[in-house]
Amino acid sequence: MSKYKLEIPPGPWGTIYLDPQWELLTPGVRRKIHYDRMSHGEIVSLPIRDVLDSNGHIWLWTTNAHLPDALTLLPIWGVEYRGIVTWCKPKMGLGWWLRSQTEQLIFATRSKNNRRNAGSWTTVVHAPTSIHSAKPNGKIVPMIEALSPGPYLEIFARQKRMGWTCLSHHVNPPGPIW
Repeated sequence: MSKYKLEIPPGPWGTIYLDPQWELLTPGVRRKIHYDRMSHGEIVSLPIRDVLDSNGHIWLWTTNAHLPDALTLLPIWGVEYRGIVTWCKPKMGLGWWLRSQTEQLIFATRSKNNRRNAGSWTTVVHAPTSIHSAKPNGKIVPMIEALSPGPYLEIFARQKRMGWTCLSHHVNPPGPIW
């Protein structure tokens, strides 16, 4: 059972933005753990398919190591891959085979009928890193809002966001943060 007690509002949501707490893939490697991790099965079990609108969009963060796992979520959640945004960071991070300097944001949709501002954004975002695991939302969220329909739901949110329903990424969150 997941340590996360997320109660996902029923929707339907036009857009769901997620940054799952992927489990570590290098057992025995000791590093600081900033939050509880979720297994692939726990992430699969999120009821995304049930709460996403019939023309809805998904934006899913993944590390390079978890890219194959992230792609398996799409058909389970009832969406089709449309593209990927690569966040290029200014310095190298950790890595088992290769040291990571990028993260991937997968874009997937339920249908091809809900295109907004197509072709107006790029697949590359250059942005600095800040605190552990924080995303460059100042560049990403405007893109999501320009390309994807509301209402908007962010799962594993770090902060409140005007016009969005945001669920905290903390273990035993107090509920939605607004």
